[in-house]
Amino acid sequence: MTNSRRKGANGEREAAKAIAAALGAKASRMGRNGRTAEDIDHNIPGVWVEVKRPARLGWWKYMTQSKRDAGDKVPTVLMRPNDDTDWMLAMPLNRVREFVRRVNEMENAD
Repeated sequence: MTNSRRKGANGEREAAKAIAAALGAKASRMGRNGRTAEDIDHNIPGVWVEVKRPARLGWWKYMTQSKRDAGDKVPTVLMRPNDDTDWMLAMPLNRVREFVRRVNEMENAD
């Protein structure tokens, strides 16, 4: 595995832990390419999670990719640059209420 692939895999594992801790979701790394499946497996219904851990954030292009791949799910990008430890969540503002509703559905399903 190349360093960039290893970094991506490590980032996906870290992101899964971060989203689980922040939202109480069940989340783990998918281990598949992000074209046919999300980067992490989670139990938040109707939400698509794209994970990025670049040297410099290019969140707009990441959101474009997430929107393209999400279909009818809420497109989100979970990202953190190399020089920080905080994960950031980006999504279209007009989908925030739907995201919150989906997180609440996940909580109520448990």
